[in-house]
Amino acid sequence: MTSSPITLDGRGSRIGQPEYDALLAEVTQWVRGPGERWAERIEQTGTVSPELFGELKSRGYLSMAAPVELGGRGLAFSQWMGLMEVFSRSHASIRMLVHVLNGTWRAINPHVTDEQRERFVRPMVAGDTLVAFTLTEPDNGSGADLTCTVRREGDMYLLNGRKHLITFGVTCDYWLLFARLEGTAGKDGVVALLVDRHAPGADVEDTSHTMGVHGTDHATLTFVDTPVPVAQRLGDEGDGLKIALGGFLTPSRISVAMSLRRAGRTGSGARRRLRVLAGHVRQADRRSAGDLVHDRRERGRHPGRQAGSRCTRPANGSGMRPRRPRCRRWRR
Repeated sequence: MTSSPITLDGRGSRIGQPEYDALLAEVTQWVRGPGERWAERIEQTGTVSPELFGELKSRGYLSMAAPVELGGRGLAFSQWMGLMEVFSRSHASIRMLVHVLNGTWRAINPHVTDEQRERFVRPMVAGDTLVAFTLTEPDNGSGADLTCTVRREGDMYLLNGRKHLITFGVTCDYWLLFARLEGTAGKDGVVALLVDRHAPGADVEDTSHTMGVHGTDHATLTFVDTPVPVAQRLGDEGDGLKIALGGFLTPSRISVAMSLRRAGRTGSGARRRLRVLAGHVRQADRRSAGDLVHDRRERGRHPGRQAGSRCTRPANGSGMRPRRPRCRRWRR
């Protein structure tokens, strides 16, 4: 590890190259062996079993990106991205687990008190507490236009509103949730809260069965006067979007990009699925291309033809070029 200061979001942390090379080889071997078997099991059952979570935790794969001081492996972000490339060869649910568990602490740690760090961050890094990032809403975007609201009553916030497409929203221990103070507009009124998964007034709709990833759960959440202790607010009122966008989503987007680099170098199970998908795409492309060629040939025989047009061609077969039709389509 370097001697440069390590920031609260992990910058400055790094392990030596020999240690990293050994870890990279270990992860690669796991993805090619046990990871493939777990991928087949996820596809068969449609779920991520507690046994898989336990295996990832025992191997330390859920705490690699956090600094040693928090109980993590201490990888630099660039080193962690190198491992994300490898994890992305495996099932998307495996990638999602290691991605989220290695990422949510980064958003939270710079904004917590010492008490909150012991209560929330260390258990997150250890893999003992699962926190679901909870920003997206069903009827608007994911930024300053949030409509989920809180109002403060004493040492509690009362939360109202809906959240949508929340990964791990069913099985998590806490939602890292973003809402705005009642009566505010824009970014300045947004707060970040750790909301207990079993808080009263919170309704969880399991929406896991989508066309995409199998295994990891997704949820739509509805809150009606759900009490959240002020002690579970992260940072100050108004810090919410800074925590959401800078602390989690920016590193997350880089992680997604690194994962996509492996799309053409996936594991055998994923390659099989890609071949099936590619066959469907090629078939659809052939149909679309055939329709396009037919359409162009028809327009070649009757250039400029459209309903109500005055476009004409000579009917005497003289070989003369057709009189330029007076229609907007031709002029373009």
